Formats: sequence, structure tokens, C-alpha cells
Amino acid sequence: MFVGVDGCRVGWLAVLLNENSNCKVDVFPDVFSLWNRYKSTLLILIDIPIGLRKRGNEERKCDKKARQLLGHRRSSSVFPAPCRTAIYAAGGPPVCFQHPAELRFMLRVMREQT
Repeated sequence: MFVGVDGCRVGWLAVLLNENSNCKVDVFPDVFSLWNRYKSTLLILIDIPIGLRKRGNEERKCDKKARQLLGHRRSSSVFPAPCRTAIYAAGGPPVCFQHPAELRFMLRVMREQT
């Protein structure tokens, strides 16, 4: 069994795929509830960026490669990951965004994911 997970407005959306290719969809308020339900599955695949840059606005190599592999039609589904400074910023615009458009885009993405 495999579980695919993505953030949503009310918590975490999980889709379980079993040996018979049947799907079951659940929503969990937090990742701990999700873990308690699915910890015995073979894999839990969570759609979140890992390996954030410490600072700066240079695109991560893994994001560039993922866009290349996906091709033109699906490359836009790889969102730019914010730098670590942006995640922990107490207020004001994160220092890693060089252009106002990039800041607006990331704020929109982060709002949609929460």
C-alpha cells in the first residue's frame, strides 16, 4: 500500500492506493493524525519541498531538473521553494526574494497550501 499526501486548506489530504489499485481518500487535521493512521503502509509520499536553501534566490537544481523531466506541459507544477529565511521570517518580506513578482507568487502559493 502507498499513500500520497499533499497540504490542503484544512490539513493534509491523503490518498491510499492498495494492492488492488483501489483508492481511499482521507483528510487529516495534522501530520501526526495521518502518521497514526498510515504508519504501517509501505510508503508515505508527501508533496513538500525538502532541502531548502539557506538564503538567496537561486533556484534549486532539483527543481530545474524536475521541470526538465516533466516537460513544457507539466513543468509549471514544480513550484519554487522558498529559502529557509522566508519560512522563519517574523515579519516583512523575506530577504531571499529578489523581485516583487516572486514574493507575490510565493505568498499566494503559501496561502493556498495552508
